[in-house]
Amino acid sequence: MTGKISALDLGQGELSEATKTYFAKCEEKLGLVPNVLRAYAFDDRKLRAFTDMYNDLMLGESG
Repeated sequence: MTGKISALDLGQGELSEATKTYFAKCEEKLGLVPNVLRAYAFDDRKLRAFTDMYNDLMLGESG
């Protein structure tokens, strides 16, 4: 990861294998890893909560 993506100095620890896999899928499908995902990457639980909410909103049944 390059460049600062958040005003907060959260630091960047080692990514879990699950996060690395998810980010690789983003690179493959989108050509990039969205900054919002990089910003949540400091905490796997927060990243999972965000991606679960996003997927439910965008991929869930409507109506």
